[in-house]
Amino acid sequence: MSLDRDEFNNFRPISNLAFLSKTLEKIVASQLDTYLTNHQLYAKMQSAYRIHHSTETALLRVVNDVMRGIDDQQECVLVLLDLSSAFDTIDHDILLDRLCNRYGLSGVVLDWLKSYLCDRPQRVVVDNVSSRPCFASCGVPQGSVLGPLLFSLYIAPLEDVIMSHGIDAMMYADDSQLYIFLNRNNCIIATEKLEACIDDIMNWITCNMVMGNPSKTEVIHFYSRYMKPDCPLQIDEQCNTHGTCKLKVDEERQCVEIKCDCFIGYSGDKCEVEETDCNQNSDCKNDGICDCSKQCTCASGFKGVFCYEREHQSYINFPRIHFAGRFQADPSTINNYPDNFDTDNFPGQSKGWNPNGSATWRLVDTRITRVCYANEVCTSLETDDALNNKLLEDGNFGASAKLVDFDVDFQASSQIYGWSMQVKDFFKGDFQRVGFQYLWSKMKVNVHSLAIYGAAYQSVLTNVQFGSRSGASPITKHLEEYLNHSDKKELSIRFNVDMYDSFGTSANFTYGRIVGSIGISGHDSPPYFTFGRMLKPNNNPSNFWFSPFIYDYEKKTLLLDLGNSLAIKEDGNIVKSIGNLVLANTDETSDTIGCPDTWNPFGHIYFSDLENYALTAGIFKIDVGEEDLRKSRVILAQIDDNGRCTKVVLAEDKQGVDIHPSTRWVLRSIYKPAKPVIVHLFMTLYGKYPEQIGSVTIKVNPPLPEESIKETSPGVFELKPTIDDPKHARLFIDGQVYFFHYYLDGRTNDSDVNSAIVILVWDKFEVPTQPNWIRHVKPIFQQYANLYPVMKINFLDLSNYYEVVENKYALIKTMSLDEEDPSYMPVTRDLSPGKVQMILKWLMDDNPRYGFSNLGIGEYTLKYFLQTALQLEHSTIPPYLTGYLSIKKGYNTQVKSILKDILIDEMHHLAQVSNILNAIDGNPNLFAPHFVPSYPSYLPGGVHPDIKITVNKISMLQIRNVYMVLETPSKELEENGLIKAVDKIVKDTLKQVSVSETSTETDACDDVLALYNDAVKKNEDIRTNHNTFGQLYTAILIVMAKLECDGKLEFKGTKPQLEVRGEGGKEVSTVYDFGTAVQAIKNIMKEGEGSSPCNPLDESSGLSHYYKFASIANKRHLKTIKSKVSSRI
Repeated sequence: MSLDRDEFNNFRPISNLAFLSKTLEKIVASQLDTYLTNHQLYAKMQSAYRIHHSTETALLRVVNDVMRGIDDQQECVLVLLDLSSAFDTIDHDILLDRLCNRYGLSGVVLDWLKSYLCDRPQRVVVDNVSSRPCFASCGVPQGSVLGPLLFSLYIAPLEDVIMSHGIDAMMYADDSQLYIFLNRNNCIIATEKLEACIDDIMNWITCNMVMGNPSKTEVIHFYSRYMKPDCPLQIDEQCNTHGTCKLKVDEERQCVEIKCDCFIGYSGDKCEVEETDCNQNSDCKNDGICDCSKQCTCASGFKGVFCYEREHQSYINFPRIHFAGRFQADPSTINNYPDNFDTDNFPGQSKGWNPNGSATWRLVDTRITRVCYANEVCTSLETDDALNNKLLEDGNFGASAKLVDFDVDFQASSQIYGWSMQVKDFFKGDFQRVGFQYLWSKMKVNVHSLAIYGAAYQSVLTNVQFGSRSGASPITKHLEEYLNHSDKKELSIRFNVDMYDSFGTSANFTYGRIVGSIGISGHDSPPYFTFGRMLKPNNNPSNFWFSPFIYDYEKKTLLLDLGNSLAIKEDGNIVKSIGNLVLANTDETSDTIGCPDTWNPFGHIYFSDLENYALTAGIFKIDVGEEDLRKSRVILAQIDDNGRCTKVVLAEDKQGVDIHPSTRWVLRSIYKPAKPVIVHLFMTLYGKYPEQIGSVTIKVNPPLPEESIKETSPGVFELKPTIDDPKHARLFIDGQVYFFHYYLDGRTNDSDVNSAIVILVWDKFEVPTQPNWIRHVKPIFQQYANLYPVMKINFLDLSNYYEVVENKYALIKTMSLDEEDPSYMPVTRDLSPGKVQMILKWLMDDNPRYGFSNLGIGEYTLKYFLQTALQLEHSTIPPYLTGYLSIKKGYNTQVKSILKDILIDEMHHLAQVSNILNAIDGNPNLFAPHFVPSYPSYLPGGVHPDIKITVNKISMLQIRNVYMVLETPSKELEENGLIKAVDKIVKDTLKQVSVSETSTETDACDDVLALYNDAVKKNEDIRTNHNTFGQLYTAILIVMAKLECDGKLEFKGTKPQLEVRGEGGKEVSTVYDFGTAVQAIKNIMKEGEGSSPCNPLDESSGLSHYYKFASIANKRHLKTIKSKVSSRI
């Protein structure tokens, strides 16, 4: 060993335990574990000595929480506490008292544990010399089976101490990890809270005879390299929020020098002096002029006291950063098809090209390709700017961003949730979710696949942070200085996606190309479009698409974005037939135009320039010269080798009109007439707002009332779309999608998706008082389990009640997150707030309710049971048939005959259950999900929940462990009086027909109600695990009888039924009323599992299946004979 043998503290007592003692301990530990698990008595923070818990789960929890905190711009202080010789210092009296009062152990159990702990002799052996034995007064045996479990129970109250302070924690045995998150607003309070918690822990340790281990206690401070050292609260206030607190810190991150770097317009040591006066023109930035009143008169397009900020600026302006590379999008495609939402008939016709998609969105090998400075000089050399050629990558510390389709009925706008991007050590920002726009067939190939499509995303980066090397790059240094002096801390971003590979056999499967630009977001710039002008396809050109541009009259320049506007070949290069292009202006006012008679081009774009897409991002600066384009229509045309126009491919609107939503254009909403959805539209004329209200009018299709469209300021419109209650119009898909197309009054509505507002309105939903699994939660989770199998593959089966409950704390956490968080569940974000609230309410119960214990039952319940029985009967056939076929011809003929009879019986049972379902207008579904089990498999309906059924050749082991288990008799029918009650109801029903009575006698129905309530009370729901086939059929009879008593059972099915007449009572009978249905169930049970575990005979004096198999296993014949007194033996 590496420990010093001369140091006594390094020695530990080890118990010398006998094999029989350990075996007995293992039995006790197993029973104790079951008790603690079933009653949820384990400490939630303890990850040691528990099934499905380990050092890995503890580590993952802590690491994930720390990373998520850092991702939320917080610092984390982690305290690692260790107990010294923890197992040896446990006080027996305290432990026994805790086992009694905290865990409810008493009587013989507590006495046994007391005997186990107390009066254990111990001695010390050194060089074969032994000390006299003495009795241990404390500690649990080291090396024992029960010792670790008892230790974890002993220190469990430590969790209560930690939780009382609101501190996050995780424990593994005697190691505790406490952590708390800090920001500039709570650092003092949080630190005091942590200190108070540690003080209370030390007090608890002392009172409970445990010792701390200072030598192994550590404190770790986690923070991001992008987070500047924050001033303490009282220091930060010195800058009065009008400046940046610049710190010089020592190695321990303590402030040793403080200085306020004031924003423009403020001065003084604490930025307390508001400066609004200029003294000279140089004080006014961007060509502003200091007038005689000492106020800056800003040049056109600039705002702010000192004209520092552009009014409208975006990714297309200087300065900007270009990037190019690849992305991976891994959507699940099962939800692309509406019929897959129908859980009763899942799967539908297709699961799509990527059914196991995880919805992940991430950047792959994407790099900065060029930077363009404010002086309009661009470079792609690393020697000029350290940012060039650096990786642009995902900045998420935890889960990857998610790509989510808006709705199955509108897939033309996928949105990216929870995406953060960064260039390490330079800058980082959070992408604000938005749906892509301007989708078109960009790749000109004959093969139809997703690779042909191109689209563009435009949004802003928020929470922008700059890293330790931001000063090494002139572009990031400029952006940091700009944002420090701006009220708007955002960057504008637009990127184009194309060449997406959806072929499953391809090496590039789920990968595509991404090219884009990042710039400053101006003071009044809308986040999701460029405040400027738009070139639109003219006369349906196949190789050209929408192209935004801005015109700067003062600089006589035009910035044009062709990134998503030009057709490409399969290799991603521009289609050669596009050739050379030219920009021109025209006075033509027709909707579509040809080449102008008077040709006056002002800017050429040569094909060779178009081929540098990764460098230019498709953005071109055009010198306009003396042309005044302020109210002139701009066109883009193809030209021949002589410079003559051959075709106008893109043209501005004939009136220079451009309309865009300033809010997101795809929205989700709850139906609330009193609180309508509000959407804002911006309309410009040649890149400027109209001069006055009312100069233009916007219309919407479908038409809205006049009061629903209001122009709040020139060119700014407020829309309140009229939305109807969906009223479950799509049945198994929540809500309805509504489209609202906006257009200029007097124009034709072309229903273009690029001029639409799309709103998903959820169905009205009332959160039930006591939600349960069967009626409320499972239909939702089953649908998600079907649509997103990756959950089952990697995490849990959402359709399985027990897995859901086992993981309920993780589900509560993910479903309580902000919708923008990448870990939010469901990943599709299409679950209405009411249903999310309902599921959380259900999960937060100590024991989430399974089913109908607080509800009435209906025919749906009975049909569910019968479908389960159908699946159950079918699941027995493969094991029996395999055994039958494994017997060689001519061998074991008697055994083979028995198996054949049983096989025929099971097939009859299958048909009989189908007849009952048909009789009550049900639908026997042999193609339901998981109807055919994959062996080895658990049985449907929770029958024999602890046993997996295998398919093997016949053997004594297979007969005893599978066949006889399947056919274990049930005692319920004989002992609980159910058969007597239902027989009386059948008799009373027949009596009603003859004497026209209106109801059955109450005593039989009272008995049924009592049996139903008893079943519910025992199982919390009548649909929980059934130990045998007989118990399942007992539940079916109870439900059937209760429905009959309640007058809710109707036999009006018209589907044909199977009828088989056999020998010895082996038959399949038609079902047409309650009596024949009851008799059918009784026949199945008594022919199959038998109604009594004591009597091996069924009503026809034949052996039930269990005893037939038992006769094979015991190699003895059981025969029935008639005695002289007609009794059966």
